Amino acid sequence: MRSRRKERVERPVRERPPYLRALALVTLLFASLYFLTMVLSVPTVWEETEDRISLVGYVVFMAVLFYIYSSHLGTTFRLQSGSRRAWQHMSRISVAYILLAIISLNDGRDTVWIAQAYEINAFLTVAGMAVMLLYLNSSRVREYFTPSYADNPPLWQWLLFIVGRDPFKKGNLRFI
Repeated sequence: MRSRRKERVERPVRERPPYLRALALVTLLFASLYFLTMVLSVPTVWEETEDRISLVGYVVFMAVLFYIYSSHLGTTFRLQSGSRRAWQHMSRISVAYILLAIISLNDGRDTVWIAQAYEINAFLTVAGMAVMLLYLNSSRVREYFTPSYADNPPLWQWLLFIVGRDPFKKGNLRFI
């Protein structure tokens, strides 16, 4: 009688890059500080803004910031799984935080709601997310997120993956 038990295929174990978990938690801390300072500014903005268009813009900004923050929270813990979608999402979140912090610094320079404390948190957020983006694009980290069936594509293909072009959909397959 033949055994119908499936045989396990041994895949090479990929070693998690050093500092991946710690850096993800540090960026989450920076994002939390930035989000908290922006939330604490809501009463001031609400009381001191007389222009409804500016107030609506601020509410939209806060809604986008909340969405990005909640996505960052979930992605921080999924990043440890080695999923390339988590890599893509964390890269996009890092870019989004950099853009939002720069917008808040530029738009809020003359207003009360971006005081010195907010500027410091925005600078920390930009610096932390830039470091995370650089780290995610290092060769060892990219290798960790490369599927076991494929060769590691060049950096420019990973950068295109941030905007949506998956380097593993076509080609790049390793035949054994």
